[in-house]
Amino acid sequence: MVVEVAAAADGSAKREVVVRPVDTSTERSLLYRKWVNERREYVARVSNGKLGYVHIRDMGTGSLNQLYVDLDPENRAKKGVVVDIRNNNGGFVNAYALDVFARRPYMTMTPREMPPSPARTMLGQRALELPTILVTNQMSLSDAEDFTEGYRALSSARVVGEPTAGWIIYTGGTQLIDGSTLRSPFIRITGADGKVMERNRAGGRASRSPNGRSRRRQGLAARRSGERAAGLVAVGWRAFAFGFGRAVSGNPRRPRRGRDPGEPVLPRPAADQRDRPRHADLPATRAPSPPVRPAGCRRLGRAAPGIRDRLIRCFPERRGGAGR
Repeated sequence: MVVEVAAAADGSAKREVVVRPVDTSTERSLLYRKWVNERREYVARVSNGKLGYVHIRDMGTGSLNQLYVDLDPENRAKKGVVVDIRNNNGGFVNAYALDVFARRPYMTMTPREMPPSPARTMLGQRALELPTILVTNQMSLSDAEDFTEGYRALSSARVVGEPTAGWIIYTGGTQLIDGSTLRSPFIRITGADGKVMERNRAGGRASRSPNGRSRRRQGLAARRSGERAAGLVAVGWRAFAFGFGRAVSGNPRRPRRGRDPGEPVLPRPAADQRDRPRHADLPATRAPSPPVRPAGCRRLGRAAPGIRDRLIRCFPERRGGAGR
């Protein structure tokens, strides 16, 4: 699709722009590359052009190949590179990515009439051979934590940012006889110091998050919010349980004294009749006399034996007028 755009409202300096629609996946990739370029420009600006920047999206082959592309001559010309693995959800290529940053220069080759070059690069080996620093956060997990542990063990460079997720263990699936699948761990991961990495966070030890609040203050605020929410839930649950219990019991309120619990409740008069005297248009009728109870019913107790038979005998009108 071709769209004609102009530089001003009067239509001057018109030009045609080709617009190609893309799917959602391509749009996400483009937005991601835009984000990476913005981070790269930011690092170059705050370091006065001394540092480069790369971001490893995940630990898959596509991201590994993109890492090779991002370590371009511009990044290699810097004095150091910021390696960012925030929001990296893992994969399986941590060893190959580590090789790029862990290899050290050992020889320089200078071809005739050409500038000197590191031997690894001349021989076709992927190696940055520059100082680096690693940035992590709580969404760096799985193979990204393997990468962090290897980065810390194989180099003396710093790891900054937030601690990683602590989600590093290998699991596999087992099919049950009913066709369902059960996943269970089958490989345990330990670091160079022998410590089990599962539930033991690696990465940086930043005490402050991007919003400037300390981790301790964030934890206290979250705990207080949780306690307030739990209190509201508890109050709401008690109110619900109280109302639910009354509804199930069928006795939403205790009957007034002097009123038979089985007596029907008369409907309220209509709105246009509420202000009229209640005896104005009603014929003079005599209130019905209470039913005559057999002898002995006056002393009936709720816990008396044979209460069902005695209730039916004493109050036949509550069973459709049929008594025993």
